[in-house]
Amino acid sequence: MAVSIINEYMFFSFYDIFDEKGITKKITNMPFVTYPNDVPCDEVNMFLRKIFENGSAKVSTLTSYAYNLIHLVNFCYKNKLPFHRLSDSSFTLFVQGLQAERNTFGQVKRGSNRVRDIATRCLMFLESVQIEQDLKNFIGEGNQYAIKIKFKETKVKLEGRPDKFTIARTHTSMPSPEPKRKNYPASNNDMLNVWDYICRLENRELRERNKALYQCLEYLGARRLEVRLMTVQDIKDAILTDDAPSLKINTVKRAEGTLRYIPIPSGILANINQYITIRKKIINRTLKKRGLKDHGFLFVSSTTGKPLSEKTITSLLNDWAKAVGIKGKFHPHQFRHSFITRKLVEIILANNINNTDDFRRTLLNQEKFKIQLKEWSGHSNISSLETYIHLAFAEIVGYSKTYNAVRLNDAVKAMEQTLAELESRIANKSILTTEALIKLKQSITYFKSDLDSSLDEMAYAHMPN
Repeated sequence: MAVSIINEYMFFSFYDIFDEKGITKKITNMPFVTYPNDVPCDEVNMFLRKIFENGSAKVSTLTSYAYNLIHLVNFCYKNKLPFHRLSDSSFTLFVQGLQAERNTFGQVKRGSNRVRDIATRCLMFLESVQIEQDLKNFIGEGNQYAIKIKFKETKVKLEGRPDKFTIARTHTSMPSPEPKRKNYPASNNDMLNVWDYICRLENRELRERNKALYQCLEYLGARRLEVRLMTVQDIKDAILTDDAPSLKINTVKRAEGTLRYIPIPSGILANINQYITIRKKIINRTLKKRGLKDHGFLFVSSTTGKPLSEKTITSLLNDWAKAVGIKGKFHPHQFRHSFITRKLVEIILANNINNTDDFRRTLLNQEKFKIQLKEWSGHSNISSLETYIHLAFAEIVGYSKTYNAVRLNDAVKAMEQTLAELESRIANKSILTTEALIKLKQSITYFKSDLDSSLDEMAYAHMPN
């Protein structure tokens, strides 16, 4: 396993001369990097740990760094090159390899911006190797260095805060940056086809897990890592919420420990809770049978019981897309785009906002909208939602009614998915008629609860001030 996650990573920090004892620290969900032969890569692990100790990155950011650096780790292992033996030519070969690599469909595996991101992290890491190993003229700006890089100061504009200045590293092998691509949601037709495919999976464990995963992506708008970090306890807490349940999400692109709460239909929680019953059997069969504790993460491998990685989540979506014949891209972030666009549509319709300029004025004048949008999306800057605002208004064209869809729309969609699933399973005889009726009655109960909550919100919203 090249990059693994250690639930509780303990390490020596320093020796306290007054108490005459060593002081240790604990990091939760710390990434740990190994070579292809499973030998730990000490240099990379030390680099990640020092970044954390310096307070310059969250654990979630370190995970992203680890997945960037693993490419260089594998390159050096394959070519039997220790890091300090890298040169301009070998680093160029490494970057060219990143650009040339193709997936199983023969398509280029990563774009220029992704290659630049990986190369930049690797240059940062190699600078730390130079410091830790006290190397002379290994990496730096100037002809005397084995790896020649250039430094450029860039200014980052932050909403409501002073501009931030960062140092960008470049190397002659790095490709030119691509124009920033707009984010577009997955099409409804693609999503329906994928949902139908998941519901028809013969393996019950995979079917229930993938259904729960799909619905978490669709109804929470969470990032891959945020989904990976969801726990069984989060679901249990949400189920206990009165009337209008909300699910806790760890926001990974904000300060450590930042949480947000997303409204979620009761029927979806019931579906996920059904998967939890099956998950318990998987954990008993895989981990507990070997004397290991349940780690508590919601989504697990049916064969090992270990938490699903971000990479595995992406691979699952690729498999689903391939199975139903989706030609274009189908990745986890498209669910997030769909979610954010849908929520913006709901706010626009509920508040009779006529165009994009009206929407921006509303955001400027009403703090509650900013808070609501940030809470739902996990964005720290409202400016990040610019593309979604245009998509939302494009979607509204043709609507003849203004309605409150904050819960109602999702509740209807959840009910439709349940009915489609039951119809599919009855057709292929994977469920008994009695069992289907019980599930249908439960779903109707949850739907009625969500409908009542929606109607209450609509009545409250139209009360005179």
